[in-house]
Amino acid sequence: MKKTLATVLTASALTLGLSACGQSQEEKEAAACEAIDELRTTLADVGSTLNAQSTVDEWRDARFEVRKAIEKAEDRIEEADEASWDEVDDAWDRFEDAVENVDGSSTPEEARASLVDDFAQLQAARDRAASGFSC
Repeated sequence: MKKTLATVLTASALTLGLSACGQSQEEKEAAACEAIDELRTTLADVGSTLNAQSTVDEWRDARFEVRKAIEKAEDRIEEADEASWDEVDDAWDRFEDAVENVDGSSTPEEARASLVDDFAQLQAARDRAASGFSC
């Protein structure tokens, strides 16, 4: 029974893997558009919660939410257009580094001042990636 289940699961995984390899560019772009839209929603939601009173810990929590969306979107966007993903990934790296390096004792105003530009650059990179597709 276990061997049969393992065989079925392996065959299913191979079928899914092979079907992903055979995707057309249009299918890849459709998946990328969906991922870009999900990332836009996350960035908008996170951005609406961050303000002049947001603490360093709140910025770090926001980074975690963005990281989940970035990880979810990465493969789908990169598969359709690697250059578009590279720009988003670079902006993400800069934002993540900025959040990591902000002093934990910074006032909310100081934290916002040091992070808001990197967050805006991440949003802009996402927008530019979206413009490269026919979403």
